[in-house]
Amino acid sequence: MRWSTWATAALAVLVLVGAAAAADSSQVRDQVLQKKIVTGSTPRDVRSAIGEPTKITRRLTYWETVETWTYGEGQSAVAIIFENGKLKRVTDGGRSILN
Repeated sequence: MRWSTWATAALAVLVLVGAAAAADSSQVRDQVLQKKIVTGSTPRDVRSAIGEPTKITRRLTYWETVETWTYGEGQSAVAIIFENGKLKRVTDGGRSILN
């Protein structure tokens, strides 16, 4: 019984830490508006400004690498698009929020 109690508690802590590490879409919007995330930023800059994304997808071609970092889920999700290691654009529901 003791082992299962400890295992359950450890799993709960890991879930809470993981949830706290991922930024939500409102934090991303705030950082963009405060100009803490700008075109040309590196993934490291973005990660230190707003934390871990909910999801990362990567597309590799002969000419370029495109990473899309998604913060949040569903219609409220914000996507941050990097091309060749530099921030290219930020979209909120399909419309650009970074000039």
